[in-house]
Amino acid sequence: MDASQPVIHEERQPSPWWVWLIVAVVWLSVVGTAWGIWQEWSKTPAAERSAMLWIGPCIGLAVLALIHVVLGGSRVAVTDVEVQFYLGRWPRPVRIAISEIRACRPVTYRPIAEFGGWGIRRGRNKTWAYTSSGNRGLLLYLQGERRALLGSDNPETLASILSRLGIDALEPGTDVAAPME
Repeated sequence: MDASQPVIHEERQPSPWWVWLIVAVVWLSVVGTAWGIWQEWSKTPAAERSAMLWIGPCIGLAVLALIHVVLGGSRVAVTDVEVQFYLGRWPRPVRIAISEIRACRPVTYRPIAEFGGWGIRRGRNKTWAYTSSGNRGLLLYLQGERRALLGSDNPETLASILSRLGIDALEPGTDVAAPME
């Protein structure tokens, strides 16, 4: 995040329960592999021991790190000039300039039916979704008839923050029919 842009509002969505289930399964696989290697240790020639000892746990830890980076929840930060969406621990956010946002509206959506799941996805209605869990978010109406959906546990708060920055905050159930240039 650029230090010259103070954050006005920030919110996080934690990882869903199934991510922690995946982490637990991978961790148990790593422990099981290490145990199996330890059991075979005495039967293996000394030249092969060092490679055998490190390969399984290293692969398991790499998978755990990847899961943490990609599926580690999400974060939305609002500054005076942009809205930033971070997925997991990925260091580069998706940035949407405040000047590009015409209006916003809190919504309840169906992640699997409308976008094929969570993450950074494009829906059938050409709306980009930036979500990590749940079924609530803030729909942003952007310049050029584009739309973006930011996953949020409290989209009303995000709409209120953007309203203070001069963005039209629409009531749930309303839509932007014509461009507001």
